[in-house]
Parts: sequence; C-alpha cells; structure tokens
Amino acid sequence: MKEPKTSGYRSYHMIVEVPVELINEKVSVKAEIQIRTLAMDLWASLEHKLKYKSKYCTKSVSDRLINISEELYKIDKEMIELFNIEKEQQILVDGE
Repeated sequence: MKEPKTSGYRSYHMIVEVPVELINEKVSVKAEIQIRTLAMDLWASLEHKLKYKSKYCTKSVSDRLINISEELYKIDKEMIELFNIEKEQQILVDGE
C-alpha cells in the first residue's frame, strides 16, 4: 500500500472471487486477501490491542504507532533492496 491508512497501517489488499460449490449450485464468493510484512503484522496486532481492546490509547500512543509504522516501512524498503543485491550476486555466482 503506497498510502497508509491514517492509523499508519499498510498492507496490500486484493479482492478475489472464489468458486464455492453448494448442494445444488456453484456460486462465486468474494474474499479479501491482505498481504503484509512480518513487522507490519506485529504492528497491526499491537495497534488493534491498544486501540480497540484498551482504554489507554491516548493521542500520544496513536502518534507513536504512526511513527513506528513509518520506520517499519523504511526498514522494509531497505530489506528489499538488500535482498535484491543478494539475489543479483547469487545470479552472478551461479552464472560463472
């Protein structure tokens, strides 16, 4: 997701249609798939507990969550860049 939600949550969402066989018919059912990094998954679990299952979520806590989300996004981008470098090097080694 290029633009995070105002809470800071980021993921890639896909809507798919899945054929489901019933007793007398086959119907298409829409399903949403969310893809997120491990770091964002942890963030989302914590954010959910703090915001929806706790009475202690202040503006300060919300702001911290947003800042952490931004930092995680930057780290994810760096990890992808390093992964691509490693992949390119492996291609060079395997190609020799």
